[in-house]
Amino acid sequence: MISRRTRARFEFLVSLCSIPVLLAWGRLVTDEEESTFPDPRWLVAGFVYRVGYSWAYDTDRGDLRTSRTRRAGVKGGVNTLVRRLPQGRSAARWSFSLGARLGRVVYRLRYGVLGSVPDDED
Repeated sequence: MISRRTRARFEFLVSLCSIPVLLAWGRLVTDEEESTFPDPRWLVAGFVYRVGYSWAYDTDRGDLRTSRTRRAGVKGGVNTLVRRLPQGRSAARWSFSLGARLGRVVYRLRYGVLGSVPDDED
């Protein structure tokens, strides 16, 4: 079994590598007439969501780390909300995803790469 810190470092690396791909794909699939990509509001929303989720997972708030059912419920709920954005707002969806990746990179840089992963007692 791998350590939580090794897992955090892997998440950091995967998220960091996926950002350029997400940027390129987001620009490709959004229309010219649509709002600009990335949309700052949804970028911040994705960032805040991912930092909060990562913190809750690391500290096992709401049993996110130990309960697959709760973890799936939270992720499913967020995905449902993002998918319910008005049709034609693919820039918002892609911006949310990009913000979530950036949030994970920043969080994992602090907790996982540069410092230890917080545990349940913090």
